[in-house]
Amino acid sequence: MDSVQHRRRRNLLRKLLIPIVFAMMVLALVLLGREWLARHECLSGMRELGQRVRAFEESHGRLPSREQVLEFELHSRLKMKSVNYDETRILPDSQPDTPLAYSSPIKLRYLRGGRAVLECSGTVRWLDEETFQQRLARRERLYNARILDESH
Repeated sequence: MDSVQHRRRRNLLRKLLIPIVFAMMVLALVLLGREWLARHECLSGMRELGQRVRAFEESHGRLPSREQVLEFELHSRLKMKSVNYDETRILPDSQPDTPLAYSSPIKLRYLRGGRAVLECSGTVRWLDEETFQQRLARRERLYNARILDESH
C-alpha cells in the first residue's frame, strides 16, 4: 500500500514538475528574446544610418548636417529623435572608433545594457555606458583642444 502511494506521488510530481520547468524555460527564452530583439533593432537601425551617412558623404564630399540626418527615413524601429549625431565634433584626424552617432542608453534586465554607436569608421558597436563615456570624453577633449589651438 505504501509503495502504491509513493508511486502515485512520484508520478503526480513528475506530471506537475515537468510542465512547470518547461514553462519557466519558455518564459526565460521569451524575456531574453525580447531584449535581444530590442538590441538587434537598435544596432540594425544604426547600421542603416551609417550606410545613409556614407552614401551622403560619397556624393557630397562631406558629412551630412544634423538637420539633414534628421530627414533620413530609416526602415527600422530606431527613431531619429533618439539618435545623437554631431558631425561638427568629428575632426579629419579623429580616431576610427570615435563616436559619430549614438542611441540613447538602453537598459536591459537580462542582457548587458548600453548604446548602439556608429563610429567614424562606419562600424556599429554595442557599447556599455562606461566604454561609451570614455570614447565620448576623448572625442570632446580632442575637439576642445583643436578649438583652443585655432583661437590662439
